[in-house]
Parts: sequence; structure tokens; C-alpha cells
Amino acid sequence: YFENHATIDFISKKRFILPVLLTLTLISVSLYVKTNNSHSQFYLLPFRFFELSIWGLAAILMLYKQFFFRYKLIILSFTLAILLVGLPIQYSIFQIPLICILTVLLLITKDSNKRFAVILENKLLVSIGKISFSIYMWHPFLLAFIRYFVVQELTISIVLIIFLITILLSVITYLLIETPFRNKKIISNRM
Repeated sequence: YFENHATIDFISKKRFILPVLLTLTLISVSLYVKTNNSHSQFYLLPFRFFELSIWGLAAILMLYKQFFFRYKLIILSFTLAILLVGLPIQYSIFQIPLICILTVLLLITKDSNKRFAVILENKLLVSIGKISFSIYMWHPFLLAFIRYFVVQELTISIVLIIFLITILLSVITYLLIETPFRNKKIISNRM
């Protein structure tokens, strides 16, 4: 992703980017952890900024160095355990920041074990990864629309239909919006 020397030159010239992004990330995590207002935690950008900025920090670090970790399977197992089971405490404020950090570590590290690549680099998971932002954007809208205008109670069949519609809309969005916007020949960075 970061073979473009212009990006490296830009980051090198703008040395303030890393400290500013790190500072904003730490402020956001502090706000998220210290507030008791669950609505603020969920809806307001200052409380959730760290979820995006952690990726920005990882991208900057990856410009300069590849990270190798022999125990990537441990990170994957721990991340899945937190997602599926949660932390031992019924509700832990640290669960989301921990999942964000573990996911970044999982995705930015290289592992020399080729067998592990079969798990995360197979075509199905890569395809889901490509449309994941669209899935993230479509699913709450569809769930809210269905609950307000179609049915009050979600059954398994309705959830399955919502899932299929979400995937279909996500593929369309990825192909018609995301992909063209990533093509610098069609839409320049300045535009």
C-alpha cells in the first residue's frame, strides 16, 4: 500500500503529523474511557476518533518498516475470544480499544508461516474485507429501516434477508463508489 515515495516524502516533511495524531488518539481514548455517557461514547466523534486514528498511526509506522511477529495466531485467537466471549467483566470499557489495537497488530504484522495465510488471506475473507466499510455503513441503516417501517421484531429469516441485502448493497457501493474514488486516474487526490 505504501510504496509511493511521495507519501513517504510528505510524511517526512510534515513531521508534526505523527505527534499530533498520537496526541489526538490518546485524548480520544481518555474521553472514551472516562465518560459514563454511553450515548456520547457511541455517537460522538471525539469519543470514537481513536478507532480510526489507530489505523492512521499504523499506516505511518508501516511506511518505514514491516513488522514481523511469529505468534500471529495468538493475536487472532485472543481477538476472536474477546469478540465472541468478551472480557471477564460483564461490561468492560477497555474491550473496544483492546480489539482495535489487536486488530491493527493482526493486520500490520507479517508472519513467515504460510499455513496461517490460508486463514486470513483466502479469497472469501479478502473479499469481505474489501466490502467491510460498505457493510459497516449499510447495516445500521437497513436494520433501523426494517424495524421502523417493516417489522417490529426481527426473526432469523428477516435477519438473513437484511444480511443478504447488506452484502448486495455493499458490493454495489464498493464497485461504483469506493473503487472509482481510489483510482487516481479518475479522481485525483486534490479533487
